[in-house]
Amino acid sequence: MNRYDLVMFDMDGTLMDSKVFHQEVFYRFLNEYVKPVTREEVEKGLGATVREIFDSVGVAEEDLQRLFQKLDYFCKTQVDGLAIQIPAGGVREPLEVLRARGVRTALLTNSMEAVTLRMLVTHGLEQLFDAISGADYVSIDKTGRCRRIEKSLDARRILYVGDAEKDIE
Repeated sequence: MNRYDLVMFDMDGTLMDSKVFHQEVFYRFLNEYVKPVTREEVEKGLGATVREIFDSVGVAEEDLQRLFQKLDYFCKTQVDGLAIQIPAGGVREPLEVLRARGVRTALLTNSMEAVTLRMLVTHGLEQLFDAISGADYVSIDKTGRCRRIEKSLDARRILYVGDAEKDIE
C-alpha cells in the first residue's frame, strides 16, 4: 500500500530552475508588445500575477484582455527555444519511479499555465503528471488550485514538495 495517494510538486526552484527563463520570457514579450523595459524591472515583477506585471508597466485596462491573449499565444509559439535551456536533469527518473509504484503525481505552480505546459512539453515531461495546474492571468491562488486537484483526483493523502515557505500553506 502506498503511503500517499498523490505527490504534488512545485515547479520553479523545485523540479526546474526556471527563474531566468521566466524573466527572459517577460522581458522579450514586454519589449516586443508593450514598451521597453529592463531585465531588472522584469525581475522585480516575478512572482506577481500577469495582471500586476502589466499594471506595473502601465498597461491600460482596456488593453489587458488583448495583451493576455497575445501573451498566451507568445508562450505557446515562441518560448520553446528558451524552455529547452532550462536544466531539467534528474526530473524524469523520480517521477517515473513514483508512477511505476502506483503513486499519482501532479504539478502545481504559480507560473502561467501556458508557460508551464511549454516547459514540460519541450522536456517531454507532461505525460508524467496526472494533473497540471498553472496560474491564470489574475490569480496565483495556489491553495485553491491545490484543493481543486485534490478533489478532481479524489486524493486524501497528499505530499506537496516545494521550495518556499509559502508552499507550506
